[in-house]
Amino acid sequence: MRLKGAIAVGVLCILTFALKTECARYARETVENGATQAPEHDFNGVADFHDIIKTYKTIQKDAKNLVSDDSAEVVNKTNWRNGKTFAGKLGYMLSNSKLTDCVFIVGPDNNTEKIEAHSVILAAASPVFEMALENSTSLRVKEWQPSEFKKILSFIYSGDLCFDDFDEACTLLNHASSLELDGANEAARGYVFNYMYPNRLWNAYQCAKQASDEKLLNFTTKLISAKTTEALKDRKFNELSQADLATFVARGDLNVESEVEIFEAVTRWGLTQVLKDGLTPSPELMREKIGPEVIKNIRFLTMTGAEFSRMHTNAKLLNYEEGLAVLLNINSPGVLDLPKTLCPLTEKRENVASGESETFVTYGIGGKNSVCSKKGRAEESGDYYDLYTTTIIPNTDQWNILGIQIPKSLEAQADCLVEEHFDILILNSQNEVVETFFYNAAPLCTTDRFTYNGGFYSRNDGKVINLKFNKMISIPSMRHISSLSSQQRYKIKIVFRDQKTYPRSVSNENRNSPSSSAYYLYHSYWNFLGTSVRYRLLDNSSFVYAIMTQN
Repeated sequence: MRLKGAIAVGVLCILTFALKTECARYARETVENGATQAPEHDFNGVADFHDIIKTYKTIQKDAKNLVSDDSAEVVNKTNWRNGKTFAGKLGYMLSNSKLTDCVFIVGPDNNTEKIEAHSVILAAASPVFEMALENSTSLRVKEWQPSEFKKILSFIYSGDLCFDDFDEACTLLNHASSLELDGANEAARGYVFNYMYPNRLWNAYQCAKQASDEKLLNFTTKLISAKTTEALKDRKFNELSQADLATFVARGDLNVESEVEIFEAVTRWGLTQVLKDGLTPSPELMREKIGPEVIKNIRFLTMTGAEFSRMHTNAKLLNYEEGLAVLLNINSPGVLDLPKTLCPLTEKRENVASGESETFVTYGIGGKNSVCSKKGRAEESGDYYDLYTTTIIPNTDQWNILGIQIPKSLEAQADCLVEEHFDILILNSQNEVVETFFYNAAPLCTTDRFTYNGGFYSRNDGKVINLKFNKMISIPSMRHISSLSSQQRYKIKIVFRDQKTYPRSVSNENRNSPSSSAYYLYHSYWNFLGTSVRYRLLDNSSFVYAIMTQN
């Protein structure tokens, strides 16, 4: 009897889409307190569910037979479910405030919006929502913009999370983390992960810190260490806190040619802080802003005498005693004890990735692609990962594209039986697909065999897969571009459907350049399947590959 009572209460709660206080109290009493019998209730005035079903069927039948306009109106009100997935039905109920039972007033005082939702759905998605809605079904959310709150709700109801730009992805990552919202933080992290390099390294670092996202913070820190020269030139470096600056300079794995790069960046940072305060720059003020922790971790003794003399003369951050001690020890190591305010290390910083030619990145880090899917367009959703799209407009002559050369994943390089799954889409400027080529196979374990697979002939080249299309794609030349319609301005899109690790870039050491417009990627072949081809390298911040054109 006790179990039946609890089940009955649970069913009633689900059917009414509300976590009523009475339901929760009764369920606890009947189960936790060991009640042997459900208490008596007065059922007078309570609607009989069976009668409701019969009434609904009668209305449906009358509407079908056009008995009354009222019946037809009732049926029309229920037709919104047709053709929708369950997530689509929930989304409709959210956007149309159907059976909503909680209200959020979202936004700062000068830009508030009332947003209604269903407490049972929010409580199921987040423990923070569950705790909040147990105490009140009306909540004020000042720190969020209404658009941000709506996107989080959209994810809860549909599983889709879309981002307009990098900053919004960071904001939603922070919100998702604060709500402990499984899936949303992975999607936001994936977006930040794929767009952080090379221009947003410090943005991503601050984003990871704000959201307390250890996975993103660890990768961002490693990438900054590997790409230190680029990171130091980023103006966002000047926005670091003094504590973050000290942590950064203390790292021994920064990838720089000379400690001069570190010293110059620290000097710029100090100058920026003084100017922010509206003060007249001076070495004393700059050093005060920089702080002793930072100065003590600059490896002055790894500079040459000429480098240090130039830096010290220009910046004057060190006093006379410190400057003289450093210079004497550079020229004659150990001749004089350094002041305790300076770093005694004579070893240069060493980054373990400095000898590598690629920066590797795992695409699809969060699982689902973090881009809104648009009906009728080529944008992917579900398990697809949009890696890179570029507009192809030749500088001079027409390009006849024969195929493409793509770096293999690290997983496939380690095991030639590992499968790769990706698509190559040729699009026009309206993102309409002109041609599609599918690749679903394991790379070959030998360079001597060729396969045909989904529109490709493929050849394994060690680190890359050479893929020849089963048809030639002609791209008009730049000289005729003014007369071309937008439908003829092509793009190429690579879509990987697996979560694997691929190189972002290729160093100059791995490129042969027979002419200014032709490259080998990883020293690949000029002759492919009996066809003389030219490899045109398309390099960018997200991915690197080469297209093969008729020579």
